Amino acid sequence: MGAKRSSVCDRIQCANGFVCNPSVPRRPCEDIDECLLSPPKCKPDETCENYIGTYRCRRDPCIGVDCGEGRKCQPSGRSYSCADIDECATLPRKCTGDQEVCENYYGGYRCKCRDRFQKNDQSGKCERMNSCSSVRCPSGYKCVVIDESSYSCRDIDECRESSPVCLPGQRCVNYPGTHYCSCRNGYRLNSSAKRCEDIDECAERRSGCRQICQNTPGSFVCSCRNGFRMASDRRSCRDVNECLNSPCSSKATCRNTFGSFVCQCKQGYELLPDGLTCRDRNECDSVTCPHRCVNTGGGYYCICPSGYSNQSRYYCSDKDECKSGIAKCKDNEFCFNTYGFYQCIPKLSCSSDYVKVNDKRCERSCNSGDRACLNQKVQKKDLWTHRMRNNETSSTIFNYRIYTYGYKGRPMVKFYFRRGNELGLFEIQTQEQRDGASATIRNKGGIIGRRRFILEFHGDVIDSESGDLVSRFEYLMYIFVSRYDY
Repeated sequence: MGAKRSSVCDRIQCANGFVCNPSVPRRPCEDIDECLLSPPKCKPDETCENYIGTYRCRRDPCIGVDCGEGRKCQPSGRSYSCADIDECATLPRKCTGDQEVCENYYGGYRCKCRDRFQKNDQSGKCERMNSCSSVRCPSGYKCVVIDESSYSCRDIDECRESSPVCLPGQRCVNYPGTHYCSCRNGYRLNSSAKRCEDIDECAERRSGCRQICQNTPGSFVCSCRNGFRMASDRRSCRDVNECLNSPCSSKATCRNTFGSFVCQCKQGYELLPDGLTCRDRNECDSVTCPHRCVNTGGGYYCICPSGYSNQSRYYCSDKDECKSGIAKCKDNEFCFNTYGFYQCIPKLSCSSDYVKVNDKRCERSCNSGDRACLNQKVQKKDLWTHRMRNNETSSTIFNYRIYTYGYKGRPMVKFYFRRGNELGLFEIQTQEQRDGASATIRNKGGIIGRRRFILEFHGDVIDSESGDLVSRFEYLMYIFVSRYDY
């Protein structure tokens, strides 16, 4: 048989307080817990405390100490303290009733019902209760059941649930847990009358209205005058540009003003009392045209009668048809321009014993020894023309002078109308001269046209001693009076 194998414990020796454990060859020496040995190492009134490789016997400071009911001695080093015993955490259970719970307190415990349950004094059992039964809400709040297991403390609206506590005209304002009374906006308390009275913001200039303030019960209203509109702040007024809506008529221009507008009529139009509409102004009512005024839309123009040109609105200018070539006269006629027209006048026809100086004059021309020719009294024939305006004042038409030197003695000169002045509209003014006499033909006054006069005027030279006609001068005068004053 072979030799027996030795264990690790055969080869080592552990220190005091340790014992060899061959099953742990790497660390075979293990601590001996002397506190578990029997017989005990320590006395009965001592407590054994094991350490690695040794032990210690410590005397228990709680031995002989009575902390009282519900408490126990708790060692603390070499001293001790009395600690509460949590009966609710020990077995068996202290509170065993249905819906009953244990509540620990220092030195004891009590059994009470769970939340939402209360003890019936007769049966001693815990019964479910109303969620608000045992709830005390703060002043001004009341408990409201939400469901079987929950509640809520909600504010009491004293303004609705209580009898009125505010003065007439005041308003009750609820506040969390309470309330207060105040006058409504726009009112203030009259302490002597004990009522709320309206504040006249307009009279006290508290409104901020820029134009018109109207007080209302408890408030005020700002408004704007015509031509303005309320701004976004409900206090200020902004000018309205009425011209954007074209309030004026088509013949007017709109000009916006601060708070209003003005319709300005175009030239030639006048504004009606409505201030919006323009009508044509009849300038002919205030404008004087020489002949006739023609009103047009927004204006006017003056027209002159036929035979005149209106180069200006102040007067009508006569057209000279004779110069312009409009007049058409015969070969034995000459053209005379009158006011507003023209006249074709027969040229003066001279007999054989006269010399035709021009179309308007014939002068006596006798051959030497022609006694019959020399005895003719008419020495000269003239044709004169004159034009006058309607109702023209007295003016000179014709001046003529007869010289008497070369005559025997100092003959007399006589001027007269032979025909054509039957109405007596013309007169002859004569004046004796040292060497003859002069005559002026005038119209006595205004003559209403349109008229034509053919005056035959004679100037006779008479022998002052015998009274015989010595010579005669004949004049044929055409006078034309216009229909118009121009």
